[in-house]
Amino acid sequence: MGLNYHNLKKHRRNFLDITGLKVEEFEKIVEKVRPFQKKHNLRFNIIAGIVNLRHGF
Repeated sequence: MGLNYHNLKKHRRNFLDITGLKVEEFEKIVEKVRPFQKKHNLRFNIIAGIVNLRHGF
């Protein structure tokens, strides 16, 4: 089973350990990135505090 936001956010300490961000910080980034992501059809991942953007298929 892979990690996903909806399951991981329930375990805040693990979320922080994996992403380097608190859930609230992550949600603020998502809020800002979402319009750009939709406009350019991008998928994004946040791992260890790094935003990784790539084209979605």
